[in-house]
Amino acid sequence: MRFFSSLSLEKNAPSVGLSDVLGMSAVSLKKTNGSSNRRKPTVKNFKLKVAFGCYFLAGLLLIGFGVVYLFRQEFMPYHSVAVGLTWADVPPSLQILILALMKAVGGTTIAVAVALYIVLLVPFREGARWALWAVPTLGLVESAAAFYPMSYVALNTTASPPLWAPATGVLLNVVALVLSLSASKKTGV
Repeated sequence: MRFFSSLSLEKNAPSVGLSDVLGMSAVSLKKTNGSSNRRKPTVKNFKLKVAFGCYFLAGLLLIGFGVVYLFRQEFMPYHSVAVGLTWADVPPSLQILILALMKAVGGTTIAVAVALYIVLLVPFREGARWALWAVPTLGLVESAAAFYPMSYVALNTTASPPLWAPATGVLLNVVALVLSLSASKKTGV
């Protein structure tokens, strides 16, 4: 929370801009050469860098999934196999309902990914302890929420949903959580 506490309306307060926020690296920040009030990010822990990368990739998976579901004009090929109908055979009123549900899932997934990136890019990079738990919570909840219905379809129909995507998301989040917690114990974050 150092970033937010440094925001001040005082005349001589340090200036922190958007480029500072987006350019920050994991855990600690140092002032540059004493003459400037700008803070320069420094990376002190390789494990946190790897954890950051895992979370970033998991977020990309969420965005990809969300975009596909948000902008799709018909249900997925595995949906067709699951219900035993082509899209053209689905009644128009049911098509509207299916697309609305897919768009809701897609939009929600993108919203969770945006929240994940906000927490990852600011508090996590600044070393906020709560962010070590918030980022994987967002990622794991969304990945598990996708994995459960896909596995339900796979177990109860002949369809083959892309279970690799949410499973990869879960794996990336768990690996990143373990790395970030072990790094935080060593650095005292």
